[in-house]
Amino acid sequence: MKGYVKQGRVTRQQFIDLLRKLFPQRCYYLAQRADDCRFHFYNPGEAGWLADHWTEGRVFSSEAEVRWRKLGAEGFEVMALAEEDIGLEPFGLEPDGIEWQAVKREGARGGIYLWGAYREDLGRWVETRIPRRLFYPVEEDRKEGRFVRLSHVDYYAPNGAVQFVRLTDLS
Repeated sequence: MKGYVKQGRVTRQQFIDLLRKLFPQRCYYLAQRADDCRFHFYNPGEAGWLADHWTEGRVFSSEAEVRWRKLGAEGFEVMALAEEDIGLEPFGLEPDGIEWQAVKREGARGGIYLWGAYREDLGRWVETRIPRRLFYPVEEDRKEGRFVRLSHVDYYAPNGAVQFVRLTDLS
């Protein structure tokens, strides 16, 4: 299938509007700054909070992923990846002009394993990482199992190399 990559520099408000348009319902975010990293469920009302509290990250669902890096007080470098042309030019994002081949990686033969476990004392799933633990979102009723799988779509450049890994879902 074809993949679409769009990039650009946007204002804080364009970034917030973009997240609200692409992710109108609950999905996931992975955000970072120098002192913290958070992987959690994303709700549309959190777009401004992500813009104000995290220096970089990604919001993702089965339909699209938006990656960002803060450039200063009001600017963001943003990249959007999707398997359909989702028309983001009004938000300041332009196509990169490359023909991307997108390949889904899910199920028993695909995905990235998170080898953590549910911790009753913390009430969350956690995987020990250096320099800090990684907590990750799993539906509340799932407290058993050996691992969680992070499904993704690989984006192949024209030379056949995987250039991007777009996150899609946890299972």
